[in-house]
Amino acid sequence: MHRDNSCSFAAQLACASLALACAASALPAVAVAQQITTAASTVAISPRQVQIKVSVGPGGSLLYVNEAGESQPLPESGLWCVPGTAQAFAVQPDEGYVVSSVSFNGQQREGMMRTFSVIPGKDSELNVLFVSEADAGLTDTTPGWHQTAFGSSYWRDKNGRLAMGKRTIEDKTYVFTSGGLMVTGWRNLSEGWFYFGEDGVMRTGWFEAGSSTYHANESGVMSTGWQLFDDGWAFFRSNGVLVLRGFPAPCEGWCNVNDSWYLFDGSGKMLTGWQAVGGVWYFFGENGKMLTGWQIVNGSWYNLAESGALRTGWYYHDGWYWLGDDGAMRSGWFMVNGVWYATRASGQIITDAWASDGSGYDYYFDESGAWTGARRTHVA
Repeated sequence: MHRDNSCSFAAQLACASLALACAASALPAVAVAQQITTAASTVAISPRQVQIKVSVGPGGSLLYVNEAGESQPLPESGLWCVPGTAQAFAVQPDEGYVVSSVSFNGQQREGMMRTFSVIPGKDSELNVLFVSEADAGLTDTTPGWHQTAFGSSYWRDKNGRLAMGKRTIEDKTYVFTSGGLMVTGWRNLSEGWFYFGEDGVMRTGWFEAGSSTYHANESGVMSTGWQLFDDGWAFFRSNGVLVLRGFPAPCEGWCNVNDSWYLFDGSGKMLTGWQAVGGVWYFFGENGKMLTGWQIVNGSWYNLAESGALRTGWYYHDGWYWLGDDGAMRSGWFMVNGVWYATRASGQIITDAWASDGSGYDYYFDESGAWTGARRTHVA
């Protein structure tokens, strides 16, 4: 493909169908905005010019995919009019070929449809390679299921054509790569996240994956957030893991489940990490459970009361500890109200004892833990 220094009318029209309008740009050599009249409306185009070098090997082609999911031929020019956000392309192998690789700026992309994020004013490179089915190891051309020499599965219809993308075979749904191979495990498709078992079948309803429970709707899309079932409401984290089940209504605010406390915001989202409620700080683990007792967070130790409230200041538990205004346990030397204290490695305050800090001296701390000012040469 040759490079052009202007955004052609055809390229602008393709841009309009993709994004309705290319946003204005401060880049040099930007064409003056033109009015393009369509059946629906008149769209003002102020294109940003992004240089994308395309290399498509023999055996297939690459198409634009607009917001309606319709495929359009790519502009012939290497200088494309794009809005500088995600751009969708569909890979179309010729008969007897499969996709060998697709890379954008050196990174591999999977699937029949690829989405790339382009940056206005920054050159990009898109490379697509195809390979014959025989060279890809898909040597059996008869209808039905087959396996490559490496154990990957593929399927051909009654005409011997390879299955690609989402296919229903004997009332079961599968997904195949643009290389013709059956997909297993988690896949992020245009509708959301899907799970395909080791047999390649798309899971729906309740299922187990690893050590966690998940749910997918009838279309196979993984459930997240609050969902209503026959036995009540259930809550799934953003990664699909089931946390709560069997509730009469979605929780809002504090929610007790099997003697564990959770916190939800007004939109029904489960909160994690540090959260302030009524001026009191609490900490919730990745699974949403409120934590108590000693907890290490980002390398610092904190102590949370049985109520979950963060402790600060002096705290006694088989010895004294100083938890700063932020609740983090202090260790080593530190000062409180003009008085020096020191701790053992555990963070416990040293009291009524001589102790060395490794400087060659011993220091004496009274029964309250305060350093008295007394110092001596270290005694082994």
